[in-house]
Amino acid sequence: MKSFELKIDQPCSENWQDMTSRENGSFCSACQKTVIDLTMLSKNELSAKFSKKKAGHCVRISEDQMSTLMAKSDFFDDFSIPFSSTAATVFIAGALLGPAAYAEDATVSLTHLVDQQTSSSDLRRYLEAGKSSNCEVLEPIVFKGTVTSESNNEPIENAKIIFISQNTVLVAYTDSKGSFKLPIPENQVNAKNLVRMSFDKALGNNLNQYGDTDFIYTREELIESQKVKAQPKRFILGYVTSTRVVGEPLALYRGNEIDFKDLRWAISGKKGKFNLNGKTYEHFNPEISQEVFGKKAKYGLYVVIDETLNH
Repeated sequence: MKSFELKIDQPCSENWQDMTSRENGSFCSACQKTVIDLTMLSKNELSAKFSKKKAGHCVRISEDQMSTLMAKSDFFDDFSIPFSSTAATVFIAGALLGPAAYAEDATVSLTHLVDQQTSSSDLRRYLEAGKSSNCEVLEPIVFKGTVTSESNNEPIENAKIIFISQNTVLVAYTDSKGSFKLPIPENQVNAKNLVRMSFDKALGNNLNQYGDTDFIYTREELIESQKVKAQPKRFILGYVTSTRVVGEPLALYRGNEIDFKDLRWAISGKKGKFNLNGKTYEHFNPEISQEVFGKKAKYGLYVVIDETLNH
């Protein structure tokens, strides 16, 4: 099974706000076509939608969504995305109310940081190891900082901070002041460390306005308090096609490398050796992946994360 990603060769310069609203998008008077709005779909939903009949369409999509992995190069014809006025009303109400908060204060409990290899009990054993041995046990590094909007400097609540190493995935959320603290075991910190700031669970009136941002932090930078500015999400209009994924990205789950073919099969919704039930995944481009993980990530990185880490 081949892998494909979405591709827009010539982005459209038309203004989305000037278009006439339609049931599943907006009508562009310049090209006399309906531009399908895909921005509310998750990566899994996008992958499922782009697996029917071969066809291309004009769409509105975010840059974050462009890396969505497709198991086929086919595209469905009608883009029959149900989006009634009732659904729109429900979405707007949900956006105003927002989801339940994931962090009551800046200090995130270790139960929120439990990952596949470094549970809270593991961390306690790590800290207590020195009691029964002569080995020096270092305190965990506490990665902390604030996340605010670049446009108005307002704090962003419930922004998600994801720390990723070869063996560990740790997650924390910002509090109402935009502050976060993420204890990281010393033995999981490297010279270069990959961190993603994600805003899919951020609270506020405009939940879809910030795009994922990736950082590479040195050990010294993790110790320093970081002030992160959330960047506006970038949207693209244009005729979407597909491009073949060259090579096989590095795929990690629970601290182990997994066969990318198995992950690709799972993303396509097929039953196989691996499944995505109760899991999500994050994709990282080849440039940033290779800088942290070396040549084995020259084609990018996929990290599968248990849903329990996202709560």
